[in-house]
Amino acid sequence: MSAGCQYDVVVIGGGMAGLMAAARAASRGKSVLLLAAGSGTLSLSTGCVDVWGYAGPNKAMAVNPVAEIREMIRYNPDHPYAAAADMLEESLAFFQDLCRQMNCHYLAKDQANQLLPTALGTVRPTYLAPAGQVPRNPADLKKAVVVGFKGLKDFFPAVIATNLKRSGWLPAGCRVEAIQLELFSPGELRAEFLARRLETSEGRVELARHLKTAVTRDTLLLLPAVLGTRWDSTVAAELTAELDCQVVELPGLPPSLPGKRLSDMLFTCIRRAGAEVRPGCTVVGAVAEDRTCRAVVVQAGNDRQEIRARYFILCTGSFLGGGLTAGPDGIRETVFNLPVWTGHTGPVSGANADFFSLSGHPVLRSGIKVNAQLTPVHEGKEIFTNVLAAGAVLAGSDFTREKCGNGLALATGYKAGSLVD
Repeated sequence: MSAGCQYDVVVIGGGMAGLMAAARAASRGKSVLLLAAGSGTLSLSTGCVDVWGYAGPNKAMAVNPVAEIREMIRYNPDHPYAAAADMLEESLAFFQDLCRQMNCHYLAKDQANQLLPTALGTVRPTYLAPAGQVPRNPADLKKAVVVGFKGLKDFFPAVIATNLKRSGWLPAGCRVEAIQLELFSPGELRAEFLARRLETSEGRVELARHLKTAVTRDTLLLLPAVLGTRWDSTVAAELTAELDCQVVELPGLPPSLPGKRLSDMLFTCIRRAGAEVRPGCTVVGAVAEDRTCRAVVVQAGNDRQEIRARYFILCTGSFLGGGLTAGPDGIRETVFNLPVWTGHTGPVSGANADFFSLSGHPVLRSGIKVNAQLTPVHEGKEIFTNVLAAGAVLAGSDFTREKCGNGLALATGYKAGSLVD
């Protein structure tokens, strides 16, 4: 570490990109500080890693995401995946290895996307999914039972069952039923309360008792994502053993327990690797000299301080994460005041007149342009020599349409953590 520097690397942001950048840099022996204003948008996600879901408007689901990304960047070299495609497979292997070390199991389907059900009864493509969301041999199922809990908001078993029948995801002839249980509380239920209740043997026994007569060995039991609060929970395995049938979770609307489990696991992982984490810190500015960032200015409550490092990795996300803000004067990057690419000159056309247009909204592609070393650039010229950017703050991707949010964050975060020397 250089004289006067407190850390080798300061990572700004606590989402997937920031956590992967910190994990990778720490694994290489770097001194790492991660500054997180909050838990990041990872805790709002399904907990899955969507690498590449759809290629564009009216396109079918991507079959082999890694191969299709390589093909995509040939005709779209400005897509942020172009800067990290050389390390995409390596980053996915690194992530899966971290998960194994933490007893958190993620499943892939060879090199293909897998279709998994949602809490609406529709299906979605994803690349890596928590084992608790993936059924085994769905083609052999004879019956599926969707289980809800009275008082739990935004989970409607009858709607899910009806849509699952229409989706074609289940084998022909598979019966689908919906059950609404009244357990544990007569009033409103929250997912975390249910998860903690099911972590007790009494809670699991009570649930199993109500479901025993509804299932057989060739039944798939679909529950809301309430099977434990931790990434290494044994609730699903114990219910599976007790009921002698498959049990899977359907991730619901944010906030999402599967996303929170993944976030908690990765924060624990980077701390064990030696990284320092400071939650509740907002980076409000930077101190720069001769194209080199010397320090960032951090606000925590009423306290403001400068933190110096050799490298800074910007992983603050897009609008939802707070990395970009929009106002009357346009879109602004909130830490380094980097130039924001919007795809055209003049005022930003923020939205398509058709809200549900398959072509998306131009503003969602706004962000920071980077080179192959993930260094921010403007008109092809490097802005800082020691600042890298990763994740949703990068320009040129619409994760809502392409279904690549966590995959892009994972790959670019990993590469950023690999590049700091």
